[in-house]
Amino acid sequence: KEHRFLRPRKLFERPNANLPHQHWLVDLTYILIEGLFWYLIGIIDLFSRYIVGWELSPSSTARDVERTIDFALAEWSFHDKEIKPIIHSDNGPQMKAKSLKKFLRDLGVLNEYSRPHTPQDLAVLERFFRTAKQEEVYRQEYLGPFEARNSLAQFFDYYNHRRPHQGIGNVTPYDKLMGYDIG
Repeated sequence: KEHRFLRPRKLFERPNANLPHQHWLVDLTYILIEGLFWYLIGIIDLFSRYIVGWELSPSSTARDVERTIDFALAEWSFHDKEIKPIIHSDNGPQMKAKSLKKFLRDLGVLNEYSRPHTPQDLAVLERFFRTAKQEEVYRQEYLGPFEARNSLAQFFDYYNHRRPHQGIGNVTPYDKLMGYDIG
């Protein structure tokens, strides 16, 4: 009997970006506010480490992720552009929801998923969450979601515009995003 070789499955690869807005990583983490967990949904540009979008939400549904992505695309004027960032996320239920897939497909946005059991594929965003928690969240005791949202907004502004990052040549994410690091 003749042995047939099966064609190998498509190999997943860790996302890589050579330009700004090529890949956006999307994930969420928990933040304690008044004894309740809220969800910080974050979107980071892989190339520059710039936080291009975020939302603090009491729930973590696919609709919450859709809203966050939609606002980020609008803020960066991608709704009217032919080429849009590729959205890369983990395999969580919100990220794999049919409604989110349809939403992205209708906008013309490609989406990819991390390799199973490989959190390193979202390492840049996971590292950002760790930094945000160590430098902001754990140093506060938020009295409510409005206070948390305002405090986080100030931290993200600092992170994007004033905090140099070793991983991108000791420049700020904004400088890397705008190409000011080349010179």
